[in-house]
Amino acid sequence: MEQFILNRYQDYLAIQYAWMEFKYDMLSNKTTNELYNQYQMQLETLKTKGQKNVMKDFQYVDGMITSVSKVNNQTTVTIEIVTEFYDY
Repeated sequence: MEQFILNRYQDYLAIQYAWMEFKYDMLSNKTTNELYNQYQMQLETLKTKGQKNVMKDFQYVDGMITSVSKVNNQTTVTIEIVTEFYDY
């Protein structure tokens, strides 16, 4: 289970780096359509303002599975990841 959580943490990092670099294709591959659309609108606002969100020095602190459910052959796993980083 720990490796599963660490793999999801790597997905989280990929999303954060894609966000910082305005890499829409990477975001669309790692997020749901709903979240992607939200991110896209937020990134377009940042672009219009000439701004960029910067995050650095990510550190994994802890992670745990908080729930697992299965509906119609689809398993949903909810995890909580605790991380530290600078965001400005």
